[in-house]
Amino acid sequence: MYVYEKRALKRCQHAMSRDLNPNSPLLSQLEKGHVINSSQSSLIMRQSARKDKVLLLIDILFEQEDGVCIRLINVLKLDYPWISSHLHREFIKEKTKFNREFNQGLSTVVNKQISPMVLGPGAEECPVPKTSKESLQCVETVSELLETFQKLNYRHLGVDPIEVCNMALCVVLEEKITQYKKTIDNLQEKLTKLKVPTNNIRVIKQEILNEKEAAKLLEKQIKIKDSAIVHLEYQNALLKQKREALRKTRDMSNDTCAVCNSKCLRRQSSFNIYK
Repeated sequence: MYVYEKRALKRCQHAMSRDLNPNSPLLSQLEKGHVINSSQSSLIMRQSARKDKVLLLIDILFEQEDGVCIRLINVLKLDYPWISSHLHREFIKEKTKFNREFNQGLSTVVNKQISPMVLGPGAEECPVPKTSKESLQCVETVSELLETFQKLNYRHLGVDPIEVCNMALCVVLEEKITQYKKTIDNLQEKLTKLKVPTNNIRVIKQEILNEKEAAKLLEKQIKIKDSAIVHLEYQNALLKQKREALRKTRDMSNDTCAVCNSKCLRRQSSFNIYK
């Protein structure tokens, strides 16, 4: 039985226990209507009390296949129309409620679980279905999302979808993880064969770090020296400008001494200092 069929039958259980009489004619009609089978009918007839027969019939009905409730309603129309009508009302009400709960749950699963898992947060939400057509569209959305999820996993795992089409995704993942573990074990075995002590590796790492720090310090010192060189070049340029100015002044000056009115060696020697 579907869930909503069981709910409807449970709501009519009291009326059935009170009014129903599972005698031979009724059980025969239930057999013909494919509600129960002959062995179940015989088991019911072995019960002596009417109430025990009804309770056993109800227990059997709860275990029947999906869709049996409608057949039961049709059989009861002939001799028990009030029970049939009551059961039909409860059936419609519970089925409508179930469909609403199913659609709400389906929408929640799509929007809160499947869609964020496949497309990431912020994906477009699927509205709550209100009709059977919308429910089918929502189911198709679920199917498309799951297919996309499967393809993404196969691509990232580097497997051919055709080769693993008959395997569950969890099995494919397990096999890949096993392969990765074997690869890691092989690498660890190779490292062990190299017999490189762990302490030596740590020392080498520390030496590399020290060399990096020394290189940074050297680079900083080079920048400071480059700045000093630029400053010295600037000072040298200023001195050259001053020397040129002094030469021009000397050339423009009269080499005759004003005191002795002749070539003054002392005056010339003073200019020679700036040559």
